[in-house]
Amino acid sequence: MKKISFLIAVLLTYASCYKITPIPKSTAAPTFDILAAAYSDFGSSSGNLKDSAITISLRDSSSVSLRLDFRLLSGNPENFPVTCSVSGLPPGFSCTPGSVNFELSYIIEFNISAQTDTGIYAATVFVTTPIGSNIYPIRIHVGAVRDCATGLTGIYNGSDPCGHLSLGDIWYTYQAIVDPVAGQPNVLAIKNFRGLGDSIVVYAHISCGGGVAIPVQTCKGYTFMGRGSGYYSTQDNNGKPWISIYRDTIIHNGDTQTCATQLKM
Repeated sequence: MKKISFLIAVLLTYASCYKITPIPKSTAAPTFDILAAAYSDFGSSSGNLKDSAITISLRDSSSVSLRLDFRLLSGNPENFPVTCSVSGLPPGFSCTPGSVNFELSYIIEFNISAQTDTGIYAATVFVTTPIGSNIYPIRIHVGAVRDCATGLTGIYNGSDPCGHLSLGDIWYTYQAIVDPVAGQPNVLAIKNFRGLGDSIVVYAHISCGGGVAIPVQTCKGYTFMGRGSGYYSTQDNNGKPWISIYRDTIIHNGDTQTCATQLKM
């Protein structure tokens, strides 16, 4: 029993004297990669900005997200602030956010928008650290505006309930010809709108997300405007397109009618 007590006492004495030596932190400046990626319906690209320039693709009048992954490779990122921004953008471009401050590792998403002609443009990613600044070139490829009106061309059967000042039970059945407008992406020309005759053409603006809107316009003494929601689809259950505009308004000779335009193939 005395031997066991002695051994326990020795172990406790040894444990109380033993100290864990902390591992010193690296004092070397960190090294890192900048992995870039951008995706849109016009194209995609990815790569390491430190190796080569990447090309960001987007359409005119749209935006794209540029994702920059500042990936730590070695060294101590503490007290090593990094600042990054997209600079040198030509007129017609914008980018948010502006300059971003962070420590490694970190991921930034810049939103780049274009309102300009098609073509390839140059810009830079500007990075500043405590040991200096670097400029990484990028290219921005701008393509033509996506025109979703082309998928709606055709002859439609109209069946519209209308009423005076509000929707009612006056029905108009007719055929309308729908065509995209050359040189004006996402604009439709609807000929024989509400059966008023082939000389009556109403222009509707569409979004590629499925929306339709009728701006205020006058044709042959008729004034047209959209006061509600409009939708379209290039395929119904039978695989055919349709256009629906709720509460569009027609004014003629002091009379106001509100309709629900329903065009189906």
